[in-house]
Amino acid sequence: MKKIIVLFKTHLDVGFTDFSQKIIDDYINLYIPNAIKLAKELHGKEERFIWTVGSWILERYLKDSNDKNLLIDAINSGDVRWHGLPFTTHTELMSPELFQYGLSISKKLDAEFGVKTVAAKMTDVPGHTKAIIPYMAQAGIKFLHLGVNPASTRPNVPKLFRWLSQTGEELVVMYNDNYGELTAIGESGVSVYFAHTGDNQGPQSIDQINEIYAELHEKYPGVKIVAGTLEDVAQVALKEKLPVISSEIGDTWIHGVGTDPKKISQYRALLRLKDSLPEKEMHKIYDNILLIPEHTWGLDEKIHLGEKTDDGFILGEHNYFIRAEFESIRSTAKFQKMEQSWEEQRGYINSAIDSLSNDSRLIAEQAIQQYKWSDTSFEGYIECTSYQDILLQGYCISVNENGAIDKMVKNGRVIADSNHLLGSFIYEVFSRNEYLRYNKQYVISTEWWALEDFDKIGEEKAIEEYQSFVPKLAKVFTKNNMLLIEMKMPPVAVELYGGAEKLMMHITFHENKVEFDFAWFGKKANRIAEGLWLGFNPNEKLTSIHKMGQWISPLEIVENGNKHMHAVDKGVEFGDIEITTLDTALVNIGKPSLLNFNNETPIVTDGVYFNLFNNVWGTNFPMWYEDDARFRFIINL
Repeated sequence: MKKIIVLFKTHLDVGFTDFSQKIIDDYINLYIPNAIKLAKELHGKEERFIWTVGSWILERYLKDSNDKNLLIDAINSGDVRWHGLPFTTHTELMSPELFQYGLSISKKLDAEFGVKTVAAKMTDVPGHTKAIIPYMAQAGIKFLHLGVNPASTRPNVPKLFRWLSQTGEELVVMYNDNYGELTAIGESGVSVYFAHTGDNQGPQSIDQINEIYAELHEKYPGVKIVAGTLEDVAQVALKEKLPVISSEIGDTWIHGVGTDPKKISQYRALLRLKDSLPEKEMHKIYDNILLIPEHTWGLDEKIHLGEKTDDGFILGEHNYFIRAEFESIRSTAKFQKMEQSWEEQRGYINSAIDSLSNDSRLIAEQAIQQYKWSDTSFEGYIECTSYQDILLQGYCISVNENGAIDKMVKNGRVIADSNHLLGSFIYEVFSRNEYLRYNKQYVISTEWWALEDFDKIGEEKAIEEYQSFVPKLAKVFTKNNMLLIEMKMPPVAVELYGGAEKLMMHITFHENKVEFDFAWFGKKANRIAEGLWLGFNPNEKLTSIHKMGQWISPLEIVENGNKHMHAVDKGVEFGDIEITTLDTALVNIGKPSLLNFNNETPIVTDGVYFNLFNNVWGTNFPMWYEDDARFRFIINL
């Protein structure tokens, strides 16, 4: 090793350690000015301080700060450098246009300051979709560093490789087991050392910077040690001969985006307006909702709901899992503070709408109001029974005792039968046993914070073992080309846990498509880990899943990537049958498999289950949910 490039960075969580607006204010008023002050003190030295930051927070500084010239001078002096991405996101949750908007922030800074950014970085989230590669290549990004959360299983890929897209574009990717570490850049003789501070901790102090250099000199005598940027790392990495990966990786944290059905339904509704609103108006929307796929969705539960012990550790809130106890404590300050942090995140939707002109605002407001049903009327409907053959619009259909379609035949083609159900609802509640299994399968750290983040300690006081519930059919009605199904959940699911009091499915049959419109009513907030699912298993094999505008094989996924659950853009394909999802993004290949991380090949003949809600995370995603909700799906035949 001849040379070490020292890269100084902190990890931005737009939330987690505090409310998101407080975090933004701290970066603008404290962290960025402090970093610039440090850089000035060390400027001109080989062992200087150069701060690498995502593009978004620098753009915010230039918009909101009263001292823009401070940052402008620091950029021109080479003391502060952005990379090609705004911040860390769950990329699978994004549309192509939103992801490209995020990339455009760096491009605008490039144009303003006369540079060309080719390197980017994301930290914490363990994996991403290969669908990002073409868009990054189009934006001129050639190098991507990914640092994995230190408690999470890392996808089994080389530390440095070329990641190839389906259409031939490529990225050079450096993968680290942590936020960043000393990593050799191929066979170049150059390594990069990530001097990374923790979540929202800002830059190091002068003493810490000097200590970093001193330790590196002591450990690697005779090696040239210099401060640098991701651009410097990229210039070395791009010259290396590297292994090629063309498989999907996926995101093993993606289940977190199932924790707020209202927010995701409204977010996806706004994304669909790209065909209805002018590009200028869509950019206003993107500017606000870009923060929704950002990987921080609220306050850190273990810190803000827990308490500090005498020995300095944090003890999470391990009580109040029994619903009656939770309901009695929920109105207290610390529980309300958690809910306020989730509401703050929902506020990005309102901010997006408020930014629009009058005509566009009306369209957007109408779009986001569709996240739940209005009152249901049975007027004019004819009541039917379970397992009765019903003829509608050229289809022969029937409904089973659980409210799912167990027969759908059109022109002799069997689309659904008793082994291939459509619209089958499942409600699960999880015990500590499932968490213990998951921790063995996935969590690689035994540090206290990891155990708190990836578990629900104390849940055993409220539930002893895993339970799964299906509804009972209450009523079936028909009218014209429509079918209306009412279902009831078992009383224990409703009274002890978070099962909804009533489920409704409205199905509309057309010549070449069938529209499923599912809703729940009267769901209670519940701290016990739960999952709500709607399954579709047409009489065909699953062939592809749609992410960020591209159809991807569900079978070509790297070891320790996410082989079973994905966030999809448009939906999924079963041969010539396409299922579009409007409101939820999460889909599980085959049977539901939350809290069961494994490398088994997904069974593509078992259909898919769309996750409507889950709260299995123990960190900063919403932990309970009680709103009525709606989920629409279109089966295109």
